[in-house]
Amino acid sequence: SFFGGIWLIKADGTELHRVTQTGGWPVWWPDGKQIGYQMVTSEGNTQLVVTRLDGGQTRTLDALRFYGSNFPFDISRDGRQLVVTNSQHLSDEIWLLESAQDSKR
Repeated sequence: SFFGGIWLIKADGTELHRVTQTGGWPVWWPDGKQIGYQMVTSEGNTQLVVTRLDGGQTRTLDALRFYGSNFPFDISRDGRQLVVTNSQHLSDEIWLLESAQDSKR
């Protein structure tokens, strides 16, 4: 669900903590201090958002534009590549996106 929010809980079931009020399909960021997740805009499109667990700044990955919802994604261990599906065409595609920093090499 995109509307239940993101929660953290210890493996033993203790220390339940709400990280976000909305969003879903969370992915740990490689630094272990952030979580990426999907939000659905008022137009019904997916947005990828990254939030810090220490209560710091939340940012939207604006360079990615989706039409519709439910685009599973993951981030590489070094944080330089993001993989996401795209169901815009007759057949689904998988996109591998590199950071702008890596594309300049």
